[in-house]
Amino acid sequence: MRYCIVSLLLAPILVAQTTQPPRPCPPERAVTRLQRLLREKGTDAVVDEILRPGRELWAQIKDALLKPDGSMYFSDHVESTLLPEMSGVLVTQDGSDLLVAMPGADVPDVTLRLQTPVRESGAVGATVIFAGTPVEFSRFPFMVIMLVRGEEIRFLPAKDSRVTAK
Repeated sequence: MRYCIVSLLLAPILVAQTTQPPRPCPPERAVTRLQRLLREKGTDAVVDEILRPGRELWAQIKDALLKPDGSMYFSDHVESTLLPEMSGVLVTQDGSDLLVAMPGADVPDVTLRLQTPVRESGAVGATVIFAGTPVEFSRFPFMVIMLVRGEEIRFLPAKDSRVTAK
């Protein structure tokens, strides 16, 4: 049975708020919504719709990590968990590390540690789309280090970037 991606992504965070399992999401309903967005608003709206769940999940994770018990939250809920596709802006590449500013950040707050080389390279300011496994966390300065396979990283050119650091 397929479930809405948002329901699956947010389920661990919302466990305290509800005891009901995620509701099934009919695939035809999701496809119809994306087709309608594509028809009415164009490609940018579809890309934003696809990236939105990752932005929302990251905001919730970062908020939890910044709390006084953030280290415990990281070790109990985030560490070694494959996070779904997220996006941020490439700030710099240092060897096998990509420093990424996630939405709402002026400075890098995620380091993508490449386990394998990337298939394509991205310019500074490009949107990076990735799925990663957090392995380290620092509260001051804030930084989450994620292991990422290079073949799972995609770039949107800086001029077409849909996610910008604020």
